[in-house]
Amino acid sequence: MTGETAHILISGWYGVDNAGDDAILIEFIRQLVAGRNRSLTVLSERPEGVDALVGETATRAAFHYDVLGARGLTNLVRGRLWAHLREVRRADLFVLGGGGLLRDNTSLRNVLRLVDELWLARLFGRRTALYAIGAGPFLHPFRTWLIRRTVARCDLVTVRDARSRARLEEIGVPPERIHLVADPAFLLEPVPCRDAGLLEAVGDGTAVGLFPSQGFVDLGRDRSHVPPLARALDRLHERHGLRFVALPMRRAPGHDDVEVARWVRDRMVHREALHVHTAYPSAGELKWLSGRFRFNITVRLHALIFSLGMDTPAVAVNYEPKVAGVLGDFGLDRYLVAMGESFETDLVDRVELCMANLGSYAAEIAARLPAQQERARETFRLLEQLLAAAR
Repeated sequence: MTGETAHILISGWYGVDNAGDDAILIEFIRQLVAGRNRSLTVLSERPEGVDALVGETATRAAFHYDVLGARGLTNLVRGRLWAHLREVRRADLFVLGGGGLLRDNTSLRNVLRLVDELWLARLFGRRTALYAIGAGPFLHPFRTWLIRRTVARCDLVTVRDARSRARLEEIGVPPERIHLVADPAFLLEPVPCRDAGLLEAVGDGTAVGLFPSQGFVDLGRDRSHVPPLARALDRLHERHGLRFVALPMRRAPGHDDVEVARWVRDRMVHREALHVHTAYPSAGELKWLSGRFRFNITVRLHALIFSLGMDTPAVAVNYEPKVAGVLGDFGLDRYLVAMGESFETDLVDRVELCMANLGSYAAEIAARLPAQQERARETFRLLEQLLAAAR
C-alpha cells in the first residue's frame, strides 16, 4: 500500500474568515499534506472559504452536515448524509481540531457536532485524532460525560496548553492518553504586508497593535467592556502618547472585529489615537504585522500567539480561559488582564508594566519560544506515526 494515496479528513471552524483557524489549517496542510502522496478533505460550515484559502493543493472542502440530533435525522431523510458518510469511511485518518473546540458551554448541538464524526470514524474502524485542541470549560454533566467518553476512545489526543490537559484530566481522561503540544500557529510563516496605507499607519515601530474580538462583547449583546477599554486607551495616550492600530482577525455577521474596533473608537475622547484598519490581512500578514509594533494589546487568542511567535511583547485580555492557558505556558501571567470590575485600571497597569519591561519581556519570549515551536512540531510527528499505523 506504500504507493497509494492516503486520505485525511479534518473537521474544524475553517473557511469562516477567522485568521486563527486559518493559520491552524494552513500549517496542517504545510506539515502533513503538501508535497506528499496524500489528499485532504476539510469539513466546514463554509466550504467556499476553505477553497479560497488553500488554493492549488491536494485539498477539497465539503459542507459539514449535522449527523446526530434532529437536524441529523432531517439530513438523513433528505439524502444529504450519504456522501458525508462515504467521506468518513474512505478516510485513513479523521482529525478534529485544532483551536478551542472541545468545550460544553455553548449548546448540545455544538457538542454533538464535535463528536459525531469521531464516533462514525470509530464505527468504520478508522483512526482518529484531536489536533492541538483547546479544552474546557466543562459545565454540564451529560455533555461532559459524552466528551470524556469520546476523547478516551481517540487514537491520539493532543492539547495545545497545560490548562487544557488539566481540564481533560479533571473530567476523567487518563493522563497517559494526553499529549501536551502547542498551537500550530507558532510555526506559521510570517508574510510581509504590501498594503501601503496600512504600513504608513503602523509606522516606524512606535505604534501599539490592538486586536479586538466580538467575543469580548458577547457577540454584540453586552458592550459593557467597550467604555472601559476606550477610557484605558485614552489614559495611555494622555500619559505616554501611545498611538494604536486596530487590526481585524475575523469578519462574519455577528463576528466582525472592525465593528468592535469602531465601537471602541467611538467611545474615546482621543479618537485620532486609534486607527481602525478595515481590510482583512491574511493570517501570515497578521503575524508579520504583529512583529512590527512596539507591543500588542490582544483580545484575540491567535493575535497573542502571533505576537509571541514574533518575539513581540503583548498584554492579553483574558476574555476566555484559553488566553490564560497560552500566556501561562510562557510563564507570563503577570501581563494578563481579567475582565472584571477593575478592567480599565488593570489594563493600564499591565500596559505600563509591559512598557517598563519591554527588553526583559522580549528576552523571556525568545528564551521560551523555541520550546513551544518544538512542541508544535511534535503534533505533526505524532500524526505522522498515527497515519503510518493506519496504512
